[in-house]
Amino acid sequence: MSWTASMTTNSRCTKSLQSGFTLIEVMVAMLVFSVVMSTMPSVFVAHLKYNQRAEIKTASLHAAQRVLDGYRVANPTTLPASGSIAEPDIVIGNYTFSPTTTFCAEAAYCITNSNRHIRVEIAYAGESTYTVETVFTKLR
Repeated sequence: MSWTASMTTNSRCTKSLQSGFTLIEVMVAMLVFSVVMSTMPSVFVAHLKYNQRAEIKTASLHAAQRVLDGYRVANPTTLPASGSIAEPDIVIGNYTFSPTTTFCAEAAYCITNSNRHIRVEIAYAGESTYTVETVFTKLR
């Protein structure tokens, strides 16, 4: 074997031994990966909580809409002129809501007998989650 042929063979061997990652590089990459992955559970839990709050808020809106729809068919003169009523619980999905209806909380809207100011407050687990107000009037 000539001197040139042996150099070519040795340089190929040296090159193949030097390719790839060192142990330090792999350990640094694993450290970075583990730091990033350790934050993932807290991000996931925060996202689940946000999603549940949004779901409760949307379901609360639907519960309030159900209560108001029940009053839409009534003649305003037959509705109470003041006070509050604890409505029956409303179940939407996996959530049970406790609605409370208040009549004429704003007296300025109840000047005539044919108008009723109605406030519906929706509570979930003892905490108010949605409140809506409207004025019903008798159409001629």
